[in-house]
Amino acid sequence: MVLGAGPAWAVEPPLPPQELERRSDLVTEVRVLDVVCTGYVPYGPKREGVRAAKYQAWLQILRVKKGKVGVGETVIVQWTEPEALRTGDWIVAYYPGEEVLAHLVWSPDERVYSTTSWNAKSVLRGPTKGTELPKQCP
Repeated sequence: MVLGAGPAWAVEPPLPPQELERRSDLVTEVRVLDVVCTGYVPYGPKREGVRAAKYQAWLQILRVKKGKVGVGETVIVQWTEPEALRTGDWIVAYYPGEEVLAHLVWSPDERVYSTTSWNAKSVLRGPTKGTELPKQCP
């Protein structure tokens, strides 16, 4: 019997706190003001027909540990959520009203932040408007 092997998918191990901070451009406590879906993008290593919803959250800075932003300023964080999660996929979603410690990386091409790793968000206070993301995407 011959077994075919496909690509191996595995979730990377959690980054230790020092490594999270080293890899992050911004480490801050934030309040999520709002979340929107901005559209759909192809998803997966070969873009094999799987789509992902692209979300953006508007974050208000509450306290800065690392980075060049001030308390009260706002930043945008972006992530994608595939229609069908596969082993190895990870997402870090943000929900309106929650307060979190976020480790973020700046994307100069998209001019938004993304989350440094799957363990780079710690909830300090839960969401006030539930954990449903917007269903309508352009």
